Amino acid sequence: FKVATTAARLDLGTGGDTLRLADAGGTASVANVETIVGGTARDFVTLTAVATGISVDLATGLDKLALGNFANTLTVSNVETIVGGQSSDSVTLGAAASRITVDLGAAADKLTLGDFLNTLTISNVETVTGGASSDVVTLGGQITGGVINLGGDYDRLILASYLNTVTASAVESILGGTTNDTVVLAAQATGARVELGAGVDRLTLGAFVNTVTVTDIETVTGGASADTVRFAAQTTNAVVDLGLGADSLALGDFVNTLSVTNVETLTGGASADTVVVSAAATGSTVDLGAGADKLTLGTYVNTLTVSNVETVVGGASSDLVTFGAAVTGGTVDLGRGTDRLTFAASGATVTVTDVETIVGGAADDTVSFAAQATAVAVDLAGGTDRLVLGDFVNTASIANVETVTGGASADSLTLTAQATGSVVDLGTGADKLTLGAFVNTVTVSNVE
Repeated sequence: FKVATTAARLDLGTGGDTLRLADAGGTASVANVETIVGGTARDFVTLTAVATGISVDLATGLDKLALGNFANTLTVSNVETIVGGQSSDSVTLGAAASRITVDLGAAADKLTLGDFLNTLTISNVETVTGGASSDVVTLGGQITGGVINLGGDYDRLILASYLNTVTASAVESILGGTTNDTVVLAAQATGARVELGAGVDRLTLGAFVNTVTVTDIETVTGGASADTVRFAAQTTNAVVDLGLGADSLALGDFVNTLSVTNVETLTGGASADTVVVSAAATGSTVDLGAGADKLTLGTYVNTLTVSNVETVVGGASSDLVTFGAAVTGGTVDLGRGTDRLTFAASGATVTVTDVETIVGGAADDTVSFAAQATAVAVDLAGGTDRLVLGDFVNTASIANVETVTGGASADSLTLTAQATGSVVDLGTGADKLTLGAFVNTVTVSNVE
């Protein structure tokens, strides 16, 4: 064409046909053309027959291509707006996409990007494949069961404010909308950032060694390998299960509340964290940092090392808790079971309940029982240590405690190690003190 076309209708039949549009632009309905080349002005081309392996390059101008209701396969370049039909379309972008819009309509559609810096908005595309360069893909509508793999370089995916479910690969940044998003990472995530915005959102990691920073995600599920997850913003009532592998979870400097499962290393921030461990903890390490933090264990046999946690609550089974750092003013209630509490070598001042065995370190330890102690064993090891019993009928075996103070009821204590310069005052009640078979020197008060 040498002049602008207005509502032209063209069918070039069989053969390897080429259509060249004038630089003046225009609108045309086209069938059975294998190659379409646009001009410098705006072109609007509608394909009225099935497109199989054709090439469309509309050059400069704000161009639009509309596909027919057929199963189309084509390569498109320099088209700002692509509209699909009611059947499955497979579109490959043969040139860089700069702020283009693609809506492929109904059916199972596929869009393949070229190895360029692409920015585009897409709707109704079920499968998106990126290239080797950076892609920025914005979803203009809801995606349900979509599969998006943006390939190499640093890519970004932006979801629209709908109920979205998508499986993503090779996407370094994912941004959600204001409703519920469900995102599955089908490939390894290394340094990825996922922020799913408002709504009740869910992120599932693949069975790879993943490192990801998350924001505004209510449920995070890990895979079979080691995952490293960091919360970049406050998390409230989040549920995190990192699955198998040696997993690590880091909280931000906010007031956080969450339930965790299968997390081997948990690190808190500078504010108060409230963490519930909802599965067995075996060899876990928990350091909740600054703030008035609380850790609640599940009803399992738990073994863990805890630092910078002001309140520890156990479950109905046996808990073995070791403090990995000094604790000041801590509260520990390990509940039912045969529980054991071990202090760090840097000392502790702690109030305990329902702990059957307490082991001290090399520094000064001060232990106060807030509830009845029945057949407990306390060995506070080195330092100048102090044990204070509550106003209950207490029975305990103690070792390496320099000062023992009883309560208002009957206490029955047995010293299981040599007492040298110890001071024991058991207060009121019918109290009993039994010394071990050692050379003991002890000052005793209020022992009947």
